[in-house]
Amino acid sequence: MKRFCVRCGKETSEMIESICVDCHIELGDLFEFLTEVAVDYDKTSERIRVFGKWLERNNSSLAEFVEKEVAKILKKQNLGYDNFSVEFIDEKEKSVVAKVSFNVTIKGVDIGVNRGILVKFNKTVSDATMKLSSNYHEAIIQLRFNEKPSKKELEEKLNETLMLLKEQKKKIELSEAIEIRNVRGGKDLLVASNKSARIVISKLGAKFNAQTSHSNKLLGTDRHGKTQYRHTYCIRF
Repeated sequence: MKRFCVRCGKETSEMIESICVDCHIELGDLFEFLTEVAVDYDKTSERIRVFGKWLERNNSSLAEFVEKEVAKILKKQNLGYDNFSVEFIDEKEKSVVAKVSFNVTIKGVDIGVNRGILVKFNKTVSDATMKLSSNYHEAIIQLRFNEKPSKKELEEKLNETLMLLKEQKKKIELSEAIEIRNVRGGKDLLVASNKSARIVISKLGAKFNAQTSHSNKLLGTDRHGKTQYRHTYCIRF
């Protein structure tokens, strides 16, 4: 049965406390919402922090951040949502506008919401960026050869290793060779992430059917009392 909105007089069956949905939207009193939000942004690595994770700054990671912020404020009001979508417009160096759309049910009435949220980029530096700038490394990858390699072969194996490290950087921010050293018999790569070094040496060994070995050196303990090691991975072509 249709009723009349006590504010505008419109006849409708979608009423919340005697006022139609359109009037509630005009009054802006349906629920508390965001007008702007700030996200931590590391310009050096071009990454944003999405609830503890540093992700590449792109529309996908920004959409994940915005949706989680929307979900957080709706949850505080015991409101669920569905059919969420977001479009980014007016992108600038320090901000971007997120046009969000979703459905929310309030007192039995399904409401379509379309709002704009100003996303500001809060410039900061990630832990990984600080470590990389201070020559931090957890592992060493040693490229060695059973016979003296040609310059071309040495460069090919080095480039293959660097390419694999770059692939891992999509998931592990510290997957980077902070220094490459010329040594007798090959190359040494100082790698910031032990995990990525372990993965890369495994992939190299499988691809080239080459022998690999691992050793570690005790460095001491960190400020939390955790034992620290420097890992060395050697591959012999």
